[in-house]
Amino acid sequence: PFARTSQDYKDLFDSILKELEKMRDDALERAREVDRLQAEAKKLQEDIAAQLKANADQQQAIDHMQALDRSATWMPVGGGKTVSTLTALDEIALVENDVWPVLILSGLRVARSVWPFEPREWAHLAHLTVSTITGTPEARKAALMKRAHIYSMNDDNLVWLVDLLGAAWPFKTVVYDEATRAK
Repeated sequence: PFARTSQDYKDLFDSILKELEKMRDDALERAREVDRLQAEAKKLQEDIAAQLKANADQQQAIDHMQALDRSATWMPVGGGKTVSTLTALDEIALVENDVWPVLILSGLRVARSVWPFEPREWAHLAHLTVSTITGTPEARKAALMKRAHIYSMNDDNLVWLVDLLGAAWPFKTVVYDEATRAK
């Protein structure tokens, strides 16, 4: 049988000690990286807030949406519901992985002329892509096949969409715009 000498134990101890020091150094490096990423995320959030220059009502709406899994936001026409909603979702996506893709349900005019263009109006949202699910069934299917953050669709086609997708529902978030249309 193999008999260990005191030198063998010393070498084993030194080896374990070196491995522990390496693990400690790696953990410190990971902690520094976490701190750096948290600071970067905070700076990004501040930059987003500065670019938006949200008024008090918009900021209250953003905070409300971020605080709750499900929420309703009531603001007057032109009050900034669209930009507030997109900003809240985009900020949530910085820390959570279950925001995109988003299905926006609204009236046909709003689905075609508001949601597809709103991200382009704001520097902090310009990276968001929109696919508009309107038109013939073939055109709607083609729009669904496009990769996008946001899918804008008129609510009259919701039954069609549910029938088409069934259990393969890809949307992580649903926004219903124009609550007066909900019956």
